[in-house]
Amino acid sequence: MSGEHVDPEMFAYTLTEHLADEHGDDSEEYLFRVLAEVFELEPGIRQRFTRSVLEDFTEEAAALGHDVVGVVEAVEEKWGQDA
Repeated sequence: MSGEHVDPEMFAYTLTEHLADEHGDDSEEYLFRVLAEVFELEPGIRQRFTRSVLEDFTEEAAALGHDVVGVVEAVEEKWGQDA
């Protein structure tokens, strides 16, 4: 195997195309289950992904005039205690 890495965007595109070909209408459910397993095996990946989603959520809520920063911080703190 060479030391070259596949571009993440290309890898994601190829993966989703493959899943659609192999699993058809069930491809989203299959990918969800795979990601759930990855998050279980690699808690650091889950934390990074969750932080990214919460950042997007906070920005979207702020754009709509809602201040959810305190709520998001409280949830992140609780999750940190549970980890």
